[in-house]
Amino acid sequence: EETDGCYTGTRGGEVVGYVFETEAKGYGGTIEVMTGITADGSVSGVVLLSQNETPGLGANATKESFTGQYQQAVPESGFEVIKSGGAADGQIQAMTGATITSQAVTDAVNLAVEKYQTLEKGGN
Repeated sequence: EETDGCYTGTRGGEVVGYVFETEAKGYGGTIEVMTGITADGSVSGVVLLSQNETPGLGANATKESFTGQYQQAVPESGFEVIKSGGAADGQIQAMTGATITSQAVTDAVNLAVEKYQTLEKGGN
């Protein structure tokens, strides 16, 4: 069931998760992101639907080595991009030479997190 860029997944009448389509401004233009969040509050996956980032730098955002970082419990205040050091819970290690892209993808994922939190708090 789709509502304003949000798809609800159900199994046997129970909500099992959501998929959100969001976007944010990147270095090369708008980045469109699809984020899956389970009903119990974990990011199940992040996929870039479209991006015009620099080949070899920002375009690496499509790789699982970057998007896989989001597969964790949804942080209460959203994900935070860090430039160096080991990423702790809720932190995303920026791609080398592509901090703007890293932040844009994170902004789009955080929009999905906000929508998820609104659904969970407000109910449907």
